Amino acid sequence: MSRNLSRAGPHTHPVSRHRCRRETQSPDDGEALGSKKNPAPVGTTLGSGHWQVTVNSFDPDATQEVLAANSFNEKPAAGQQYALVNVTVKYTGEGSGSTYDLSFAYVTEGGNVVKSYDNDTLTPDPALDGEVYTGGTLTGNIDVTVPEKDNGLIRVQVGFSSNEMFFSTK
Repeated sequence: MSRNLSRAGPHTHPVSRHRCRRETQSPDDGEALGSKKNPAPVGTTLGSGHWQVTVNSFDPDATQEVLAANSFNEKPAAGQQYALVNVTVKYTGEGSGSTYDLSFAYVTEGGNVVKSYDNDTLTPDPALDGEVYTGGTLTGNIDVTVPEKDNGLIRVQVGFSSNEMFFSTK
């Protein structure tokens, strides 16, 4: 587990459509930044609920790194590969928050959803895992199985009833 208490991300964008148009909508299509039709680029910080989320990097073919992380990690099925997402999260609510409140998934170009917990691998260190108090941040990795040569999206949800936040993998 890696804790980084100094990174808040310079470009925070709310996902809600109730904010200023200039901050949340693309001039081209009117969709909110972080929506499925207008995913945020890697490096952008989006907020939902009591969390701010930044996808720092996306490695679409991290198969060797995932396999090397633990001898029990199995090779992905034919036509699949492991991807690695490095994420920084900041808790902005009262008291403390846990990364168990966050759900990460990969949405394929064909619209299929692959959740980060759908595979039985141990994630390369530092894995995104932990609890922080107001203003605290965590940085870590999430692995997910993705189709080879797919240019899907990363989806993040806070709890069960929050807005979905989408990030580009390009």
